[in-house]
Amino acid sequence: MTAPSTELLHAAYEEAPVGMSLVSAREGELGRILRVNRAVCRMLGYPENELLSLTVQEITHPDDMARDLESYRAVERGEADSYAIDKRFIRADGEVVWIQLYATLVRDENGAPLYLIGQAVDITPLRRAAARLSAVVDSALDAIVAVDAGGTILEFNPAAERLFGYTREQAVGASVDLIVPERERAALTRLLGGEDDSLLGRRIERYLLHAGGAELPVELALTCVDTDPPTFTGFIRDLRPARDAAHERTELEGRLQQAQRLDSLGRLTGGVAHDFNNLLAVIGGYADYLAGEVSDGPGAVEGIEEIRRAARRGAALTRQLLAVGRRDLADPVALDLRDAVTGLRRLLESSLGEHVDLEIRIPDHPCRAAIDVHQFEQILLNLALNARDAMSEGPGRLEIEVASGDGRVGVIVSDSGAGMEPEVAARAFDPFFTTKSPGQGTGLGLATVYGIVAQAGGEVGIESRVGEGTRVTIGLPEAPAPDWEPAAPPPAELRTARGETILLVEDEDGVRAMAARILRRHGYQVVEAAGAEEALTTFRGLERRPDLVLTDVAMPRMSGVEMAARLGKASPPVVFMSGYTDASVGSPDVLEHSAGFLQKPFSANALLQRVGDALAGSAGSPV
Repeated sequence: MTAPSTELLHAAYEEAPVGMSLVSAREGELGRILRVNRAVCRMLGYPENELLSLTVQEITHPDDMARDLESYRAVERGEADSYAIDKRFIRADGEVVWIQLYATLVRDENGAPLYLIGQAVDITPLRRAAARLSAVVDSALDAIVAVDAGGTILEFNPAAERLFGYTREQAVGASVDLIVPERERAALTRLLGGEDDSLLGRRIERYLLHAGGAELPVELALTCVDTDPPTFTGFIRDLRPARDAAHERTELEGRLQQAQRLDSLGRLTGGVAHDFNNLLAVIGGYADYLAGEVSDGPGAVEGIEEIRRAARRGAALTRQLLAVGRRDLADPVALDLRDAVTGLRRLLESSLGEHVDLEIRIPDHPCRAAIDVHQFEQILLNLALNARDAMSEGPGRLEIEVASGDGRVGVIVSDSGAGMEPEVAARAFDPFFTTKSPGQGTGLGLATVYGIVAQAGGEVGIESRVGEGTRVTIGLPEAPAPDWEPAAPPPAELRTARGETILLVEDEDGVRAMAARILRRHGYQVVEAAGAEEALTTFRGLERRPDLVLTDVAMPRMSGVEMAARLGKASPPVVFMSGYTDASVGSPDVLEHSAGFLQKPFSANALLQRVGDALAGSAGSPV
């Protein structure tokens, strides 16, 4: 076989697709370029004659200079015959190219370095692709962890750093057991050993380990790249935010369902209270009427007074029912909760008894809320009495704290009582729900609290654990300081009737008859109507316009408010009365365009006072 000619070898050298070079390694001229082929010229963008006038150091990227020199020195010391390095060169046009360089040192007969034979491959496209891939991995929101068949971590992206609490430097090269709980390691070993691929290619939920030792719920997707040896990649999503959101959504749905249930029960109790108030109005009104008729007979007088007391107790109960349904007429003021709480201390202490210690904590700044004073006092008393009953077995402690922040003010009431099971606490605000023995509770205490707070635009929450006590938190919108303090009203005096005519509109026959009898007895002329439509017809048929219209609000087919509007400019003053005061009854628009409001059940004096004030041109405050 004939040896290749010199010309053939030269042509192979020049046309080789791999860059080839000869670089001096002599002392004093290390790095001087002696010869290059055309592939090197293409890679670096220089003509051959320019490259031969340069040194390797002049076209090497400054950041790679020290690493390249150290690789050469290792070969020069005889630690190896050649070396390989990925390094950057500066092209003639200033661009940077990545070159994979293999260099072999040739020595003279004395062992002194003569020159380096280099082979170069342009890996710039590969490096750019790798950089793009790395950027994708590094910017991923999910953790990405790659391991080899032996379980050694090869890749650990920034999301993995955030999730597991290890840096990339700590994780890469370590065993994947770093983040895998012991109970999961056997299954992982079978996967990496090729014995079980059932976990590949699907999403599964597992627990992995944080650097601090806590287990993290994650969604894990495993893939295998068919390299030699294979590489396994885990795409890991933290499930804590999703689970927290699901938990919060469940809580919100529960609160919504509770609010809807309480609203339905509130509407029911409000309707019952309205009808009951009509009955109480008849009972109380006739008791007042009879009291004026009976002047002797102590038994009769005492009996009438008992009827009155029973009517008042019934009225107090209906006020609770109306509060549950948020239909009680409130008179909100800018109330400093600190003053209200401290003002009730003595009453609270006497109500709690000697076995309960009371602690009140208030801040040194105002905590004002727009709420009815009496309703707020009822809130505190209801909560205190509930707490007292929960601490009946022995010494207890009740803490009442007034707090404010973020435009809210509120009260936190905590006791050291028996506490409640979660399912009991969930129903604590339901009307008529009670854990007390029959006859010992109405089940309206906390329901009333809920209704009053909701009517004031606030919210109420309860936390309770068996054996640890109960904590009720009430939050209310913060109210600005009042510009003025209202003067106390003068003592009311009943106005003497002068034969005025009153159009009395009431669909409840008993209430209408009772009110008409009281008014007539005190000198008023009364024209009765059993409904709004009848009242309009009667009004138009009267020869003389009545001096006052006294009308119920909630009536079939047409409300008293609508009837008053239809009377128009010809209408005399109108006094509204109702067994409850929801948004349509107690709204500023209704009260502003009326001569007053009368809350059922009412006494004879309250009825006469309201009618007298209206005829005198003073609407006064709701009775």
